[in-house]
Amino acid sequence: MGVSCVSARFCMTGDENPGDVLTATDPFGGFAAWLHHGSDGPGDGLIDASCPTVAFCGVIDSTGQIGAFTPGGSAHYVSTAIPVGLDAISCPSSGLCVAVAGGVNFNSPAGGPGGGIWSSTNPATAHPRWRRVLPDADDELAVSCHARALCLAVDVDGRVAVSLRPAAAHPHWSAAVIDPEAVFTGVSCPTSRVCFAVDSHGYLRIMRRG
Repeated sequence: MGVSCVSARFCMTGDENPGDVLTATDPFGGFAAWLHHGSDGPGDGLIDASCPTVAFCGVIDSTGQIGAFTPGGSAHYVSTAIPVGLDAISCPSSGLCVAVAGGVNFNSPAGGPGGGIWSSTNPATAHPRWRRVLPDADDELAVSCHARALCLAVDVDGRVAVSLRPAAAHPHWSAAVIDPEAVFTGVSCPTSRVCFAVDSHGYLRIMRRG
């Protein structure tokens, strides 16, 4: 369901059913190189992961909840209940993670707040604090952050939400409809000035700052 690689020396992946979580410090080493995490990993599998370092991964499990996973010999997992099912996460560092509630939100409990963008500036701690920084009735599908200089999320109705200070005490997010016919499904921001977004119709859009 999701994969994140810090470098050629560390990758993490997993699935929703039966709930496997795997890490490897030698991803090219074949089956034996991948370590299966049982009780020390997310018990409900994995939908998405973002690992900025080999010491921390932000994880969304198969129930749509969010967690901090520390790989390695002293692996541990800290889960935080969010009142909405999350589907995608981007952690540019251990000091910032941004997660979005996506698409058809099966994981959202009745009466939940629906879609939107959530963020934490202490996701790697034992007691992380998460807050919803932008509600979105259209539901976000994907998010990408470059350092602390740019985060961009896309949704099912062709809308793009962006923050240039996502780690600020009061982060500002602005949103605009790029194409009302587009169903954005993925985004990647390799620099602080450009992002690439793809949609379900097979189009790629290049978005540049300024």
